[in-house]
Amino acid sequence: MISLKKFLDSNIEPDLAAARVVQRLMEGIHLHSVEAEPEDYVSFRASIQQIAQAMSRAATAEELMVQTGAALKTLETYARKAARYFGRRNAEFQTMFRMLTGTIKTISDTSDENLRQLREIESHVLSAVEIEDVCLMKSQLSDVLDQIRLETQRQKTEALQRVDELKRCLRQAPDLDLVTGLPGRPQAESTLERVCESEKPWYAAVLVVESLTAINLRFGEGVGNEVLQSFAEFVSERLSPEDHLFRWSKQTLLGLLLRFEGAAPVREFFARTIDRNQFEHTVITPSRNVLLPITVRWAVFPVAPPSRDLVKKMDAFVRTPVTSK
Repeated sequence: MISLKKFLDSNIEPDLAAARVVQRLMEGIHLHSVEAEPEDYVSFRASIQQIAQAMSRAATAEELMVQTGAALKTLETYARKAARYFGRRNAEFQTMFRMLTGTIKTISDTSDENLRQLREIESHVLSAVEIEDVCLMKSQLSDVLDQIRLETQRQKTEALQRVDELKRCLRQAPDLDLVTGLPGRPQAESTLERVCESEKPWYAAVLVVESLTAINLRFGEGVGNEVLQSFAEFVSERLSPEDHLFRWSKQTLLGLLLRFEGAAPVREFFARTIDRNQFEHTVITPSRNVLLPITVRWAVFPVAPPSRDLVKKMDAFVRTPVTSK
C-alpha cells in the first residue's frame, strides 16, 4: 500500500513534498492500472514509467507541472482505449449469451420455464455494468444450465428407450426392399409356399422391367431405382387389397393375385394395365428433361404345388425374353 501521510505531516519544503507526492501517485498508477488490451497496457505502463523518471529529474515546479500534464494526457488516452476495449468485451459477452440461448432453444426441447429464465438472464446481461451483476448472472446461469442438463439426460434416456423399441419392432418386421419398399424374394417364396397349399385360386404374375438395364447404363442406378420404385407404385395401386406384391429380382416384380374368375380375366387385367397403358418416367438433367418409355414384359402362371417347380418356371421366364400371355 502506498501512503502519502508522511509527506503531508513532515516539515519538508512544499515543492519537494509535492514532487514526492506526485511521484508516489505515479507509482500507484503504474502498479495498479487496469489491464485492458495487452498492447495498449504495456505501452501505457512504459509511458507512465518514463514520465515518473522525468518527474524525478524535474528541477522546478514548472517542469513538474509539464510532466504532470503529460501524465494526465497519457492516463486519459489509456482510459478511452480501456473503455472501448471493455465495451467490446461486454458486447462479445452479450453476443455469446445470445448464441447460447438460441442454441439451447434450438437443440433442446427444454421446458418453457428454463427458456423463460434464460431470457430473463439475457435481459440482465444487456444492462449489466458492475462485476457483482455479472457474478450474480453467472450463478443464475449455472443453475439454469444444470436444470437443462438434467432435462437433456432425461430426453436422452427416453430416446434410447424408443430406439430399443424400434429395433425390436424392426427385428420382428419382414425385410423390405430399400428401393421399392416391397417385401423381397425370401418373403415371396415363403408366401408362395403357403398359397400353394391353399385351395383358393391364386395366380402368379411376373413383371420384368426390360429397359431397366439400359437406363442404369445411361443415367446411373439412381435413375433406375426411381423408375422401378415408380413402376412398383403404379402396379400396387391397381391391385386388390388381398393381393401381394414383391420384388422378385433386380428388375422383376412378382404379384400373387387371388382371383375366382379364372386365368383369362387375370391375363386381361395385365394386358389392360401394362400393354394398353404406356408407362413413362421423366428424368430431370441439368440441360433438359428426358421422357423415358418403360418397356415391361409379363406372364401369368396358375399357382399349384410344388412351389419349387413354379419358381423354376418364373425364373426361366425372367431369363428368357419371350412374352407368355
